[in-house]
Amino acid sequence: MDGGIHLVDFDGAKAATWAFEGLISHWNRKHACACYVPSIRQGPPFEYKYGGRIELCVGTDFFLFLKAVSDGVVYYDPALKLEEATSTSPKLKRRSQFRVRHQALPGLYRKAEQEML
Repeated sequence: MDGGIHLVDFDGAKAATWAFEGLISHWNRKHACACYVPSIRQGPPFEYKYGGRIELCVGTDFFLFLKAVSDGVVYYDPALKLEEATSTSPKLKRRSQFRVRHQALPGLYRKAEQEML
């Protein structure tokens, strides 16, 4: 339980670590019962369109997440977020996330179904 997921460079040096304890807590709290709304991005300027279909997913556990990471289905997406950009002191925050393609969502849950709105 004291392990984690590590981002390492080619020499094996750790650039980032996500402890299992925090990942398990976050994953189970946020993803135990989830609704995903597919969108289409067009632009620039970017605009998003949403259809009449949603994906309802329940019954996840951390082992499904770890398997998806191991299989390369879940991947790390480093990002930055700029807050108060027009102020005299904008703040740059890291907002790194793990991502998955929408088509791969069912592999992270025991039950996933599409619903029409």
